[in-house]
This record gives sequence, C-alpha cells and structure tokens, in this order.
Amino acid sequence: MRQFFTLFILVNCVIGVLNYVPVDTEAEEFLPPPRVSYNLGGNVGVKGGVKGGVKGGVKGGVKGGVKGRVQAGAKPPPIRLTNLGYTPPYSTFITSSGGCQNPPTPPGNGTVDCSRLGICRATCFPNYEFPNGNSQLFVNCMNGRWEVQSSEWNRLPNCGPVCSPPCQNDGICFAPNQCFCSDKFSGPQCQYENKPCLNYPPGPKNARRTCGPNTCTIACLDGHIFPHGNGIERMECKDGNWVPTNPQLVTIPDCKPTCNPPCENGGICLSLNVCHCPEKFRGLQCQYSVDVCNLRNTGFNGNYNCSGDLVSSTCVISCPQGSKFNSPSSPSYTCQYSTGLFEPLPLPQCVFAERYVSLKRNFNHSLAYTFDKVSDFEETVDKGVENIFNKVVNGAFGYHTIDVKLPQPGSCFTWKGSHYKTFDGRVYSFNSICSHTLVRDNVDNTFDIVVTNSPECENNPETCSRIITIFYQGKEFKLKRTEGGVIFLNGKKKAPIPSQFPGFRITMLAHYVYVFLDYVQLTLKWDGQTVIQVEATESLWSKTAGLCGRLDGIPENDLDTKTGIKTTAISTFASSWQANSIDHICEMTPNDQHTCDDTNVKTSQGYQAKKFCENILNDKRFANCESKVSAAILLEACKWDYCSCESINPIDCVCDTLNVYVRECSHKGVTSLIGWRDPNICPLKCTGGKIYMTCAPTGGQETCGASVNVVKEGEDCEEGCYCPLGTVLHEGNCITREQCPCRLRGRDFSPESVVPKDCNSCKCIAGQWTCTQISCGSRCSALGDPHYTTFDGKHFDFMGQCSYYLVKTNTFTIEGENVACTGAISLALNLPISLSSGLPSCTKTVTIVMDGQRIKLKQHQEIAINGKEITRLPQKIANIHIRQVSSIFIVVELPNGVSVWWDGTSRVYIDMPATHKGLTKGLCGTFNENQKDDFLTPENDVEKSVIAFANKWKLDEKCNDVPDNIKSHPCDTNVINRAIAEKYCKRLKAERDIFQ
Repeated sequence: MRQFFTLFILVNCVIGVLNYVPVDTEAEEFLPPPRVSYNLGGNVGVKGGVKGGVKGGVKGGVKGGVKGRVQAGAKPPPIRLTNLGYTPPYSTFITSSGGCQNPPTPPGNGTVDCSRLGICRATCFPNYEFPNGNSQLFVNCMNGRWEVQSSEWNRLPNCGPVCSPPCQNDGICFAPNQCFCSDKFSGPQCQYENKPCLNYPPGPKNARRTCGPNTCTIACLDGHIFPHGNGIERMECKDGNWVPTNPQLVTIPDCKPTCNPPCENGGICLSLNVCHCPEKFRGLQCQYSVDVCNLRNTGFNGNYNCSGDLVSSTCVISCPQGSKFNSPSSPSYTCQYSTGLFEPLPLPQCVFAERYVSLKRNFNHSLAYTFDKVSDFEETVDKGVENIFNKVVNGAFGYHTIDVKLPQPGSCFTWKGSHYKTFDGRVYSFNSICSHTLVRDNVDNTFDIVVTNSPECENNPETCSRIITIFYQGKEFKLKRTEGGVIFLNGKKKAPIPSQFPGFRITMLAHYVYVFLDYVQLTLKWDGQTVIQVEATESLWSKTAGLCGRLDGIPENDLDTKTGIKTTAISTFASSWQANSIDHICEMTPNDQHTCDDTNVKTSQGYQAKKFCENILNDKRFANCESKVSAAILLEACKWDYCSCESINPIDCVCDTLNVYVRECSHKGVTSLIGWRDPNICPLKCTGGKIYMTCAPTGGQETCGASVNVVKEGEDCEEGCYCPLGTVLHEGNCITREQCPCRLRGRDFSPESVVPKDCNSCKCIAGQWTCTQISCGSRCSALGDPHYTTFDGKHFDFMGQCSYYLVKTNTFTIEGENVACTGAISLALNLPISLSSGLPSCTKTVTIVMDGQRIKLKQHQEIAINGKEITRLPQKIANIHIRQVSSIFIVVELPNGVSVWWDGTSRVYIDMPATHKGLTKGLCGTFNENQKDDFLTPENDVEKSVIAFANKWKLDEKCNDVPDNIKSHPCDTNVINRAIAEKYCKRLKAERDIFQ
C-alpha cells in the first residue's frame, strides 16, 4: 500500500510537470529546449523527459514509470521578477547549472524572466530602455555569478525613460515623454530658447559678436584689431542701451586689419595680411624700392615689356627693327625684388646703326607701370613719380616716362541673365541654364559666388531672376526670389534680412540686397531680379577668377578658363566656369550667338537696334560719365536686349543696361547722374506707401525689428522706393514705429505683448523687446561618450580616459571619471558618435568635494560618502542633500544652490545659480556668458584646441594625454559638395539596421 501511494504521488507530480503552462508564454521563446537536469525523485534526463519512474522501486507498477520525452514545445515555468521584488512560480529558486543560488536583481523600471537553464532576460517597461538603447538584455549564470551578455556592465543597469521626440538643449528625460529643462529653455522638448536679451548692439566690421543677457563681447577676427590696439571690447546693457565698458569709447569702432610682419615705407595693411604698397615700393611688406628691379638700371638699350607683382618683375626684351642682339637672348628675364638681379645672366645689348633713335616703346605691368611716350627733351611725369631726361646719343636709346598703376578697386556686373562686365571692363554675353562661378578667390579659396538663372528665365523673361549661392568661411548662403519676395537662406534655414554673422552682413536698401563679405572686403548688390553688382577692393588685386575675370587691369586675360588656358571663345570660357555638383552635371553648351547683327539695311532689326542704342546711350543725361566710362562697351548688350524685347516700348527692355551704366559711372566717382530716371525713361513704381528717392535716407531705410542697420552712414547712396519720414518698413508697407510687431522664434507678436524668458520677461514696445535684467543660472552637461556643453553653451567632444575637473571653484569641485566604453550610449541618447580617433570614453563616476565632505556617485546609483557606502535615500550631510528624484536620477543639492544630477550610467547635469557667474573653471567653462574663453586652462591661458584644453584639467598626471591628431575634413576643401554628401551619408545612420 505504501508503495502504491508513493507511486501515485510520483506519477501525479510528473504529469503536473509535463502539463504545466508557464505564467508568461513568451518568456522562454529565446531559449532552446531544456537541457538542465532537475532532481524530481526520478531521473529528468538531458533528453528523456521523465524516464524510469522510480527506477527499481516498484517493478512493473507503472512500467518504465512515465516513459516519453518533454516535447520541444513544452516550456518549464519562468521566474518572474520586477523592480518591486519577485514572486517565482515555485516556492524556492531552483539552483541553475551555473551555480547561482539566487536570481539576478531586476533593473529599475523593468522585469526579469528566467529559465531553468541559467539564462535570464531583463525587459524594460514600455517607454523605458537600457542605457545602450535596447529594451532587453540577457544575463547568464557563470561560475556562480550573473553576467550581462555583450556589454560593459557587470550587473544589470536600470531602465531609463524614453522621450520621443528627444529632449533638446540638455533637457533631462526624467519620465516617459517628459523633459526637465534648464532655466534657459522651455517647451515639451526644451526646444525654445529663453533669450535673456533680444536686442543686440550693432556689430562692427571684421569682428565677431557674442552676447548674453546683459553683456556682449566684441572680438576682432584673426588678423584685425581695434584702432586703439585692443582685440576685444565689451558692452553692457544699461537702461535699454548698449554701452561700452571702456570709458574711452562711445561706440565700438570697426576692426582694422593688421599685418605681421608690418608694412614698411608707408604701406597700408589690408585684410588677409596683404600690404598695399606706395607707388615706389614693392615686396610683401613694401620693403624694397621699385628701382631695385628697374630694367633701365641694367643699362639695357632695347625695347622691353615688363609685368610682375609684389615679389618680382619679369621682362621680355627685343631690339627695334634694323638692329639685333649682340648675344643670344632668353624668352624672358625675371628680377626678384629681394635680390635686384635680372636672371638669366648675362643680359644682351642691341647693336644699332649710327645715329638711330627709337621714338616709342611699349611697357605693361600688372601692378605698376605703363610706358607710353618718349621725346628728346625733359618730360615731367604728371603723377610726380620722377623727372626723366631723354636725350639722343649715338647708338643709344632715350629714357621713358613712367605712368604708375597701383592696385585699385573694381566692379563686376551681370544683368538680364545673359550679360557680363568684368572687373577690367570687358563686356560679353551668353545664354545658359547652368550654374556658373561668377567670382571666387583663386588664391586663398576664401569664397565662391555662384549664379544660376531661375527656371522662369526660359519662358517668361518678365519674371526672370538670379539665384545666388555664396560659399564663405565653410558656410553656404543663398539668395533667391519667390512669389513672396526675396528670401535668404543660411544653409537650409531661412534667415531674416537684415542679418549679421562673423565677417558676413546682409541688409536691404530700397529694392537692393546688400551682402558684405567683410573679411575679404567684397560687396555684392542684387536688385532682387537679374542685376548683380560685385565690388572688390584692392586687397583682391590679381586674386579673383570666374565670369568676373581677374582684377588686374588687363582685360585681355579676362576670358582665361578655369584651368588658366587663354581663349577668345566665349562659349569655351563660360563652359569652363560651370559650377557642377556631384549629384547634378549640366551638359548644356552656353550660347553666345544672337540674331541682332547689323546688316546696314535700314529696315533690318539689327540696324534699328544699333541706331536705338546709340541714341539712348548718347543721351545728354549721361554726358558727364563719358570721360570715365565709354558707353560704347554696352552697345552690343543693348542691341541684344532690343532684338529680344517683347514689349511694345523697347526702352523697357534696356533699362537694366542703362542701370548698369549709371552704377558703373557711380563706382568711378561720377555722382551727377543721380536722378537719371524720369516718367518716360525707366521709372520706378513704388507701392505700399513708399515714395521714390534718388538717395536713401540718412542711416538707411528703417524697418520694424531692426535694432542695427548694417549699411552704415556714407557707405552708399542707393536710389529706390523708401518710406516717408516718420514711418518704417514692415513686410513691404510703411507703418508708424508704434505699430511695429516684435519677432521671436519665427513668430510676430503684437505691440504690448509679454513673453517669458528664462527668469525674466519681455514686453513688445515699438517693435523692440524690452526685457527685465535678472541674472539667471545655467546648466553644464556631460553625456554619452562624452559630449560636453559648457555653462555658456559651447559644445565639444573629448575622449580622455582619466579623472577631470568638470567644475573647479574656490569652495567646491566636481570631478568626472571617464573610462573606455562603446558608442552605443550616445546613439541611444540621439547624440552623434564622436569622430575623434581611439575608443570612446564614458563618465563612470562623479565626485563632489565641499566643506571637507567627499560624495562619490557611482554606477548603478551607488553612493559613497567619505568612503562609506550608503544604501538609503534621502541623506543629509553638512547641509548637502542627496535624494532620488525619479527612478533614473539622483540629485545632490549643495547649500550654495548648485545641483548635480546623475543617472547612474553616463549622464551628469550640473545646474549652477547666477551667484556663481565668472567663478567657475574646468571642462564646464567659465560661466560668464562668453564662449570665447570657455577653454580657460589652470594657468589662465585660453586654448583653441579642445584636446589641449581638456588634457590640462586631468587630476592624475600619470594618465596619458589624448593626442591631438584631428585631420581636416574633405568637405572643408570641397564646400560645394558638403550639403550633398551630408544628404547621402545621413542615410547610413537612418538605416543603420541594414548593417545589423
């Protein structure tokens, strides 16, 4: 009986095991069929389910016990664990094959499911994930310990909340889709900046402006200083006005270029370390007399044609007809101003017949000279260069007068989508739908300006306009016209006009858009349709290229191709300057032919065009300009427009050509043509309450919301439609200043509107925001692998693997310990993987030292105070509060108002109150609203390199410095392809699953 009862119990137990349905039917889907032995009184084998019942116990009672196998679909019961504890389906945890006596501790905001096989799966709750971005991690039992598969963690980390879209601007995701923002930002994702001061002071030329709530720093660009010798000035906001902190200044002046070494002998320093030399001096610093390389001083007695630059002069020599050299000659002879010798040596002489005198000699120099006459009496040069005595002697030449040409400014035009005038005065025409390089810096590659005809130019000339793309200092700017008017793009983002960036200013004067590239001293003016004027200063002499030609006073080389080949074929020249990109190649050949040839037949269109254009260009209103600019150079362009005109009145079609003529005359100094328009010839029609003026009002056109006019007084006189006195321009209409709205975050706010900003508020008054000036705190962060943001908003990456000062003050320090890690954490936080060489590093611990207390925040939210581990929160020690603010973050609140947030994995945020402005150092910067000095070192030097700066803030000198071996990016040298490369390469990140 006892044996039967025992057998009955055993059989029911085995049947219960075989028929058991797990609590979680999905918990074991990741496991293979069970292969771990459990002792149930019989023999649950590796393969055999339950075999043999009670082997040898009761023979024949149930033959073979329960014979069969556990099927592949059967699942042993899982053990369910949560962050609130766990309740396994068995009364006790069954020891796994790896020897673990207890199940793994579940993560915060997650659960653990375990099999009988020593494998567990940790799963985050919905809208939570592990620091590497996964929602599940697997844990194996190895040698009595639970180990996380394929990760750098030695135990399960907590699950963190997911915010989608992610928090921006260092916002903390503290609960699913809930962001905790710093004082400077607001919005569901902390996407809105609470600017402490919305009206900035005017920015001087050649300077960079950085502003905070109530201070602005004006720093001259490299190679420039203020006239009084400083490189940096500051301004304070007082009573609504920006006032220089330097008591000697009323306003901040423009930065002037500096040259190193300095210019000598009266040379004028221009931008880019270029000296503009007086007429009698040459050399990069004007240190050599021009006479050093004067071929006359060699005693040569023949003809010569010389050209050169600041460094050297090259001459081609020849003998007059009837004479010859006394020895073989070279094709040319070059003299370096540094040596004063013409090479190769020797220089031959001409052998003349007796009493032979040459009366003319031609000389051409791209920088300085032209020889134009010779006589047998004393000649005084008008420009006061020197007095030269010419005399006739047996078998010798007389000397020559010299007319000196120094580098000078130039203007280039394009109009009607087909006409071009180069800097040196050459005019040509062609039609093309392709993009072309209008002008570029062909020496230093500082800028490229590309023009394209809009699609309307093909079918509707009335609405034709140009699209202008400017590549400057690694950025791309674009101007184009739409149905709503002119728009300005900074990259892909629409920007207002006026705007100002370092070395770049843009504004509107009447219907013209002005663009100033201050660093290279180039100005572009666009009428919003097809007329573009480019003005270059002497600093670009002999440096330009493109459809505008080379600014060097020699029209003959204006049609040089992009590769430097000389040609007279306009189509060949224009094709070479097509601006093709890697994703679009224009294969159209430019067309330089038009059907307006003059056949001398009075009834022909060509003859009528010639007569019409001669009459209009010779109108008496343009007479004062003829001595400066010959109207004949525009005759062919005028004829082209006449023959292609579809208007009843042909004069409507040549207005742009006349406008170009007047503007070129103005550039040459002729001001008497102001007011050349009348009701019959090219009148301007004004709308929106504007009136026609021959010159802009003093200070330019006032507009709503423009606290600074980037066209300065006296900079230009532009005709056009302007608002009457007492009104300002807003969206094309003239209104009173009091009616002006205020603009913020792309929206217009009506007068008297009040908006919050940080810990302040702003009120819209007459188009300007008037803000309270309460100092606000700021946040520094170190995230991922790691990406740093300083208190002043400067972003940088640093891959050091040591302990570093995040914040160092006289009363407390905050240290961060970085260790090697993968880049998965950055990806999970929607941060880019750093491009620096070597393995990424992540923040492992954060240590706070204050008032003799040392608080160490470690992985998995473990905390040690003065070396002693603590297990319960909250804690208070020496007025320092430590508490758990969410399932993810621990915050340490110091008595001075500083808060440190730590997620127990790799994210640390430091909130600094306004009382500590200017008192911090370290990787978090200086907290003085000036990013320029955030890289301040312990020695009070300001580093330019991130790596050099960060290396100096390590705590342990035994740690290796991170090598500074960052290489230049190919997109920096091929700026036209940058945007396209980013477009295609971005897909690698968006579709990274294809590589998994």
